[in-house]
This record gives sequence, structure tokens and C-alpha cells, in this order.
Amino acid sequence: MSFGSFSWQVDLTLFSAQLEAELADYFAKENSSRPNDFTPTNPSVINTVNVAIAPPIPTADNLQPTIEYAQAVVAESVAEFGVQETPLVVTLLETLDDAGDLAGYLTRPVPAFWFGNIQVMMNGLTDAQRTIVGNLDIGSQLSVTKSFPNSTPSTVTQIMALEGISHDITPDRHIVTLYPNPTRIYTYFILGGYTTTTTRTNLLPNPNMDNSSVGTYYQAVSITETRSTDYAYSGTYSLKGVIDTATTQYFQVLQTAGAMIDVTAGQTYTFSAYIYLPASNTADSTWRAELYFYNGTSYTGANAGTTVTVTRGNWTRLTTTATVPAGYYKALPRILKPSPALAIGQVAYVDAWLLENTSSLLPYFDGTYADTYTGYTLTSQGWNGTADGSTSTATWGLTSSFVGSELNDDTKGLA
Repeated sequence: MSFGSFSWQVDLTLFSAQLEAELADYFAKENSSRPNDFTPTNPSVINTVNVAIAPPIPTADNLQPTIEYAQAVVAESVAEFGVQETPLVVTLLETLDDAGDLAGYLTRPVPAFWFGNIQVMMNGLTDAQRTIVGNLDIGSQLSVTKSFPNSTPSTVTQIMALEGISHDITPDRHIVTLYPNPTRIYTYFILGGYTTTTTRTNLLPNPNMDNSSVGTYYQAVSITETRSTDYAYSGTYSLKGVIDTATTQYFQVLQTAGAMIDVTAGQTYTFSAYIYLPASNTADSTWRAELYFYNGTSYTGANAGTTVTVTRGNWTRLTTTATVPAGYYKALPRILKPSPALAIGQVAYVDAWLLENTSSLLPYFDGTYADTYTGYTLTSQGWNGTADGSTSTATWGLTSSFVGSELNDDTKGLA
């Protein structure tokens, strides 16, 4: 019997006078007619499983497309019990390999058994065993093993959930009868390897500043910028800025038609970047993200995000979201120091720039680095041209697997 970390396995042959167990009638004949000997029947055997992948979409030329499926067969079980086959199980799995994995997982090549009730003679137990039995309650879980001198198999072990208890007490004996049922198998399925995938593109080249030609992509105003390894959010470098003029101060994508980012009118874009202020600065300061759009002759007003107080010694993310007006086709992302301006000599670092066609702020990524995207698994990523000097694309799949396990089995069936 199993309670938390304590486990007690009862061998019923050692207490034949005090401890009795009965198997459900449709798995074996009653013990009274075949004492200590039984032959299992087959209802619980599943040795041939058929799993189909997602059926093709019917077309005008093929209204009933063929459904492809994989089959898992346990030959030893078929030889002993005959073919016990499932009907075709149609799933949303994408490949036959996935279907084969699932089919193999669902086979049950040997019969399953459970005990109808267990009678325990308390008089014959040790004090420790009596304490265990006395502490049983509805919902307790038991690990029960019964051995048979002449049987196939010779022992049956079942993890049980206790659903009933009765006591028969007389002056010379105390019998506890336990009424268990098998613990339920719990299984969850997320089909097709990944039920959904999300492909994202970071439209900003050199977002991590690791390309040595940083000036080809970014510039600063009232700030002397250099590429620095002092601090980095992604990769090795960041864009270091030392304030050189006490007036409007900002970092931005290089403000030329060739460097600004192509966007589509009517679409929504989200821009973000990380900023770091060193402890050597005299104070924390406020910053914000802005997003301008260009139509060939003029710029929109600033689509400004929330002004954020950036504390020294921490990377802080700034962001803004905006929809491109009609007639505009270029984006100009900017990290601005709102009034009041910083004093000359103060320092700021910016890194991990991200501009993508979305209305939501999502985790940062580039061609070689990605933040955790909760609930998803990164399946591919890369630069769309020069490493660290081009746009980058990454694909995430919704985290998925199928597992099944009896309760109290930490392996989830995957050991």
C-alpha cells in the first residue's frame, strides 16, 4: 500500500488465512471454484492500434480522399491473445511518423486486472501494519500485489484508489474490508507535434548591434554613439551613447530613405528596445519609445509609448504600437529622452531593437537569440541575409506532447 513516500506491498500468500482478494468475475472465475489459479481473459488487451493523420480536404475531383494511417502491432500479444484491434482513430496529427508514435503508445499488450475487494484480518498484523490500515480513508491509493502458485501471470500488481471501507468487529476478531477501483489513467494530447505555430520577423537589421557597421543602421542626436561591449542585452555589443549636447536627445534608425524600414499602410506595428543606464550616472531618468512613419516627403507625428523611469543598473524595455496611415510606407523607430535633457557626460546603452507587424508586444528575438516565449518552443530561427546585419525570422510551436500515467507515477509514461 502506498501513502505519500511510504510504501507497503502486501504479499497475500503470506496471510492466506487473514488476507483475501477477489478478482472481478469477468476477468477470472471465482476463487471458490478455482482456488489460487486463474487464466485471464482478453477484454483489456489492445495489441493492434490504428491511428490516422489529418484527412485531406476534399476537392471537386476527389470528394472522398484516402485517409492515411499508421498501425502499431504487438506481435507477441497477438500470438498469445489473438488480434485485439481498435477501429481507425482519426486525429489531427500531421505526419505518419507522429501517428505511429501515438499508435505505439496506445497499445496494451497484456490484460489489466483489478481486485474487487480486499479483506484484512487486523489481529494478524503488526502494530505498524494496523496503523497503516487504520489510517486508510476514501481516496487513499493502494499498491496491491497478489501471488498465485499456478497462474499466468504468477503475480498481479495494481495501483488502486480506495472507494469503500467496512469493518466487521466481534469479540475475537476485527476484519477490515477494502473496496478499491483501479486508479484512472490521465492523458493529455496536443496533436501534430505542435497544434499551432507562430512565425515572426524582426524587421530591424543589426538589432543586437553585433554588426560592426552599426552606423549604417543607427544614429544618435545630441549623443556621441559608439559600439560597446560594456553591457549587452543580446549578443556581445550594444549602442553606447554619451550625452554631448544638453538639448533633445535620442537614438533612432538612420534617417535616410534607404535605412528606414518598409511598412504597409493600414497595418499595425509594434516597436521595442532595451535601454541600460550605468550606476555611474548621477540619477535615474525617463525615456520612451516612439514610432514615426514617412510618405516620401514628410513624417507623421510621434506615436509615443509610455514614458518610463529607467533605473540605473537594469535593462528596461521601452515600447510603442501604431498603425501606418494611408500613403505612408516607411517606419522610423526612435528611443527618446523626454524633457528635461540629460546633462553632458551622462551615458545610456540601447540594445535588442525589435520592430514587427503585430499589435502586441512579444518577446525579443533576432537571428541568433530569443527571449522565452511562454507556452511556445522555438523551432527555427535565422538571419534573412547577412548575420547580425539583416532582418531575422523565427518560428515557435505551441509546446506539445502526449503523456499518460497512472497516478503517483512521476514518469508520465515516458520513462
